[in-house]
Amino acid sequence: MNKIFLNPAGNNEHDETISLLASNKYAMNHVYLINETLLFEPEQRRLCLLAGYPHHPVVLHTPASECLFQLLENSGQVLSQRFLFKNVWEKKGAIVSTNTLYQTIASVRKGLKSAAFGDDIIKTVPRAGFKSIAMVRMGTLEDFVPAVTALTLSESAINFSPAVEKMP
Repeated sequence: MNKIFLNPAGNNEHDETISLLASNKYAMNHVYLINETLLFEPEQRRLCLLAGYPHHPVVLHTPASECLFQLLENSGQVLSQRFLFKNVWEKKGAIVSTNTLYQTIASVRKGLKSAAFGDDIIKTVPRAGFKSIAMVRMGTLEDFVPAVTALTLSESAINFSPAVEKMP
């Protein structure tokens, strides 16, 4: 079953008490389908158009992938700078500047553009933070790319047919 996130019509306030929707951030190999056209695979830090999957992936560096993950997990909600610092860098013991955060968000936007995704899904909310304005669905890769299951099965199948020799 897919977990569906829809953008709320109103402007939600966001504070540091947001609880993450997933206790294990990459539980069960979840992927995110963004605006029904782009797949984000957090474990591989990879973006790829659904129509051409798995060709031409764009791999994000770790902080950019973590920021995108947080934005998609909390789609429609404003994530404060403090929230992103805490959940992307400080959990790993790193302290970074506001400039680093803005460069990382720019890197996410650049990665989305490099994946041939034309929609600007990250909105900067002045004096508040950032939010995803995309329609986001979460599921497994097989939920969105059924051919992946067939491909995986065909690649792992063992050929049991007997060898046939040609007689001269």
